[in-house]
Amino acid sequence: MAAYFYTLAIIGCALAYWKGSRSEKFAAMIYIAGSITTTLAGTASQWALFEPKIFLIDCLILVGFWMIALRSKKFWPYWITGWQLVGVLIHVQKAFLPGIAPEPYGYLSMYLSIPVLILIVIAGITDKKLVKETISIAQMLQPDGDILKGRHRGQ
Repeated sequence: MAAYFYTLAIIGCALAYWKGSRSEKFAAMIYIAGSITTTLAGTASQWALFEPKIFLIDCLILVGFWMIALRSKKFWPYWITGWQLVGVLIHVQKAFLPGIAPEPYGYLSMYLSIPVLILIVIAGITDKKLVKETISIAQMLQPDGDILKGRHRGQ
């Protein structure tokens, strides 16, 4: 299962890095770095107890996504920051309520990263296309790109 996840994560983040702008590139790097360090940190208790190393990694990922959201003019970074915040709050809940079953704690900690990955990939794929369309419209509105004279089509 982990091999499938990492294959999709690496392909998806490489695509977002290749096609995306700065926000998508940083988000892809943070996502991959966070996934790898979480795997290397491992779970000491198979999610039966609070996982402080994974909590710290998730907090660092949250700060990284938050910095992207604060510096970006796009809306999608707020979504990944929100999902990451939910992941951090799951750790806080487990720390204060240790009786929570390990399965929901583990599943929520792991599977919340999937919508984050999907959104980073979609943002990366659509970014250049949106920028091109915006530039085309901006060029058409410039005085030297008068639509009526056909200059916007390279004539």
